[in-house]
Amino acid sequence: MIKDLFVWKYLFRKEDEIEILKKNLIFKGLSTREIKKLSKYLVKRDYKKGDIVISYGEPGYALYIILKGKVGVEIPGEGGNFIEIDELLPGEFFGEMALVTEAPRTATIRCKTDTILCVLTRSSFEEAMELNPEISVKILYNIAGVIAERLKKLNEQIQKEK
Repeated sequence: MIKDLFVWKYLFRKEDEIEILKKNLIFKGLSTREIKKLSKYLVKRDYKKGDIVISYGEPGYALYIILKGKVGVEIPGEGGNFIEIDELLPGEFFGEMALVTEAPRTATIRCKTDTILCVLTRSSFEEAMELNPEISVKILYNIAGVIAERLKKLNEQIQKEK
C-alpha cells in the first residue's frame, strides 16, 4: 500500500495529470481509486520535439496517453514520404491496438513539441488483468468502443469519397 502511494505520487505529482487520465476515454467509468490502482503499471516518458515515438510497421507493444505537448500522426505517402494526417493533444491517446494485438503499427507518431507521455505496455496490462480483472474489463470495453467509433468514421469517409 505504501509502495503504491509512493509510485502514484512519483508518477503523477500534478493534479492536472490525474485529471487528464480521469477524462481519457480509455479510463472512462473508472473511479479515482481504480486509476490509482492502475497507476503502478503506468510509466511517464519525456520526448523532445522531432522524436519518433512509434514507427509505421513496427510491432506494437504499448498504449500512449499524452500528458503534455502534441504529436503528429503520419502515414506513408507517395515516394516514401510520410504525410501528417492528424495531430493529437493532451488527453488524447494512441497505440491502443497494441494492448490487444501484436499487429504492426499503422502510423508513425512524431513529437511536434517537447512531450510527456504516459505509457502502458502490453505486458504491464496483462499483469494488471490478472490482478485487477474488473478494471481491465472496463478498459478493454472502452478500447472496443474507441475502435468501433474510429471504424465508423473511416466508413463514413470512404462513403463520401465514392
